[in-house]
Amino acid sequence: MESTLPNVQRLMDVLTGKIKTREVQLMELSIDPDILKHYTEHYLKRTWVDYIRSNKEMRARYWDNVILCHQAWGYSGFRVSNGLMFPFPTKETHEKTEISTRNRQWVDHCGPIRDEESFTTYPWPTLDDVDLFDYEYVSAHLPEGMGIFACVFGGIFEMVCEYLIGFEELCFMEFDQPELMEKIIKKTGDLLLDVYRMVVKIPKVACFFQGDDFGYTERLIFPPEFYHKHILPWHKELANIAHQAGIPYVLHSCGNLRGLGNSLFTFGMDAKHSFEDKGWSVIDFYREHGDKVGVIGGVDVDKLCRLSKQELEVYCIEILDTCHPYGRYAFGSGNSIPNYVPFDNFITMLEIAKNYQIK
Repeated sequence: MESTLPNVQRLMDVLTGKIKTREVQLMELSIDPDILKHYTEHYLKRTWVDYIRSNKEMRARYWDNVILCHQAWGYSGFRVSNGLMFPFPTKETHEKTEISTRNRQWVDHCGPIRDEESFTTYPWPTLDDVDLFDYEYVSAHLPEGMGIFACVFGGIFEMVCEYLIGFEELCFMEFDQPELMEKIIKKTGDLLLDVYRMVVKIPKVACFFQGDDFGYTERLIFPPEFYHKHILPWHKELANIAHQAGIPYVLHSCGNLRGLGNSLFTFGMDAKHSFEDKGWSVIDFYREHGDKVGVIGGVDVDKLCRLSKQELEVYCIEILDTCHPYGRYAFGSGNSIPNYVPFDNFITMLEIAKNYQIK
């Protein structure tokens, strides 16, 4: 009988096609702090501590709880991010869910950089601003067999389309100020590469898990040529850093990315995450490309929220029957576990994976 102890190397070997396992491997992009808090207080009977970036003691206590939650749920690792922060405007609103009454923030549609002057005056972070405390603390306190899925910040495309320029302005800038757009992309990309070169040296970093959303349910946000020319070369550089260190490069990218064609599989991605049934479902992706790259997750978040326990079991088993027996697959949500996912449904999803038997 296979061990159920955490084994992040086994997970990486499954995703890269080196081995297959009878037991289902688990992997998530992120689990909302409200979900973590609920489990910490009601099941682990521990005091929850919020993440406050300016307070390293609170950050340490936060990560102690995060580690215990993931260990209890059967994960072999989790994502650690934000080694370098980029300032950008946000908006905020109050929300109420089953377990949360906190505020939710989102990015304004207009970024802070629109011309040469704002490019010059933008408070660009430098390598002196790099903060590796979270990675180093987690690395030093992970139980045997667990690892870090490392990320630095948002992806190259997200940085320009969402944070620094904004979608509408980027559409104009590509034609009206292409040299400025290239400067922004290059400065951002160079910073991210430099920080990844630091992060990869930290013990127990098992893979890079970079997010960069290229599309939406129907298609790519920009034409394929934009990604070929401006975005994918940077991901190739990130993948090279990972591969030189002997670890996989995992990409989380939302949307229907069929428009990228074969170029989605030629820049060095070892595994793909983020699937939505309305756009490109994990079952379709696995059937089309499961022989090329590892596949992660796929439980549609909307269905994870809405289905009954019995319906969710039928749905999840269909995904597992399609993907798990043939290898290069890790089970989890199609995107992440936000705080509006019913807690019982999240636990049900984990129990289905734990009890799954290959037919």
